[in-house]
Amino acid sequence: MEQDIYALNTNFGTAADLVALSNALHARGTLLMVDVVVNHFGWDGPGLSVDYTQLHPFNDQLYFHMYCEISNYSNQTDVEYCWLGDTIVSLPDLKTESADVTNVYYSWIKSLVSNYSSEHRRFKVRL
Repeated sequence: MEQDIYALNTNFGTAADLVALSNALHARGTLLMVDVVVNHFGWDGPGLSVDYTQLHPFNDQLYFHMYCEISNYSNQTDVEYCWLGDTIVSLPDLKTESADVTNVYYSWIKSLVSNYSSEHRRFKVRL
């Protein structure tokens, strides 16, 4: 199943629904917070079965750490470079230390805030 950071999960509504929610919340003096997981994708299957072409825009293995399971959560190298998940659902670990990855995220997050900020409030994004 393709995953795309630029597409909203249709289970949560449309882009217009998100804008309407943002507007309604801001009209009431509250803020909308969007939680974004940037360090991995979810894959329905074991780590060695990942089809990277389905992970947009990071559609190549070069954007991810090589597959390894975290064997010791006290080992910082394991935690930073290995994958969470299990043999049923794995979490391909992005190379967030890569400028290619961070530049995509910087641009995407700015667009996300710009696209879904309330018409009542516009925010500048500082990353």
